[in-house]
Amino acid sequence: MSDTPTLFDHDPAAIYEEYDKRCGAPANAPHVGHTCRECANRQRWQADHANTIQQYCGVRRSNRTRNGLLKIKCNQAACCLFQAEEKTKENE
Repeated sequence: MSDTPTLFDHDPAAIYEEYDKRCGAPANAPHVGHTCRECANRQRWQADHANTIQQYCGVRRSNRTRNGLLKIKCNQAACCLFQAEEKTKENE
């Protein structure tokens, strides 16, 4: 086997830290310690062909989806574009 690292050998948190460095976020930014589930920019879309809910980021763009939004997983670390979601009676 080769000693070169593969995609699965990397720590996901380290990848997001590298992304934050590229977009210029400070290390003590408000998004540190939060997930995409807590972000106000998260959008929920129901898939046309199935009864599944897809989660998308309303700020980050993607060329690989039909709606042009980046598909996310709610448990991934929040990016530097994180905005805290306001608590309402419905959210509690």
